[in-house]
Amino acid sequence: MWLSSEKQVFYRATLLFSLSVLFALILNISTPVWSVLIVTPIVTMSKFKLDRILISIIKQIACLTAGMIIAEIFYHQFFMMWLVSALFVYFMISRAKYHENSFILMALFFFFSFGLVKTTEGIPVENTIYSMVQITFYVVPLAWFLFTIFPENKTIALLDIEKPKTLTPITQFQCIIVTMIISIVNLVFMLVTLESAIFCIVVINAALLTFNLSKLKQHIGLIIPIQVGGCIIGLIMNAMLLRQGTNILWTSLVIVTFSFLFIYAHFNPKYKFKSIYGYEISLLRATFIPFTLYSESHGFNPESYLHRSYDMLVTLIFLTILWKVGQYFASSPKYQRLVNKEV
Repeated sequence: MWLSSEKQVFYRATLLFSLSVLFALILNISTPVWSVLIVTPIVTMSKFKLDRILISIIKQIACLTAGMIIAEIFYHQFFMMWLVSALFVYFMISRAKYHENSFILMALFFFFSFGLVKTTEGIPVENTIYSMVQITFYVVPLAWFLFTIFPENKTIALLDIEKPKTLTPITQFQCIIVTMIISIVNLVFMLVTLESAIFCIVVINAALLTFNLSKLKQHIGLIIPIQVGGCIIGLIMNAMLLRQGTNILWTSLVIVTFSFLFIYAHFNPKYKFKSIYGYEISLLRATFIPFTLYSESHGFNPESYLHRSYDMLVTLIFLTILWKVGQYFASSPKYQRLVNKEV
């Protein structure tokens, strides 16, 4: 092949991510942010697998639809709506069985919460489903094309996570506690209209579904460098479009340049952030989520980026309180007896 394996992955990832976001803007898709959430897992794959991609997207749409249906059925019975949604979360966690499978639930729970909360607020979720289907129709052929031009390599992936030799079961106690916390978070969003702050649920779910206090602490430490840092970089990108916002060539250049820089840093040992695994890819996603949410070709709205940064700081405080409470109970003899009993 005319390019080394590492360069193939680099160019493929850069083009796939930047073109997916760019096409969402060109096609005037109502919620282009879904392009970021749909394409990121595909970008990190080492091999194109159509069934795996489609099953993942179908699961996301199914969870979004489930949240919408529960909210519509129990629209006038708020307690039942919340109770059934909690049972759904418990069922999903118990089905995962092992800690190592929980990363799949992070996105699924977000889509479920989004469908539940938005329907409760009276906002139709059908537009979101339509946007996701639209994005799927161009992302899948684009991914196939780029994986064909830059052939898959089984040994190199953007985020190559080794499978553990032993699996750690999710205990019933952990399942109940995480279900309670996720359900309380959903309740807050159902009671209070927080608009785009709902995307904080992605961060909360990622932290909670580690089922581990030390890993929860690590996630808390990543909120400022990744989430708040992403807001700042997204704001800079939006500012760069201020004068040339309607110029598609300039918009393309900005999107491709920033995608290139993030992924280049991930591959280059000189610039790679070694102390945080996958930092550049996480920052890439955290940058483009607010960028696709708040960027406008006809104006500049820095308040939205600042508000998202504030939301992330509130999320940091919330997770820190949970970590402190978890530490307190983990050190108690009663908790130790309960853990030993389940083991």
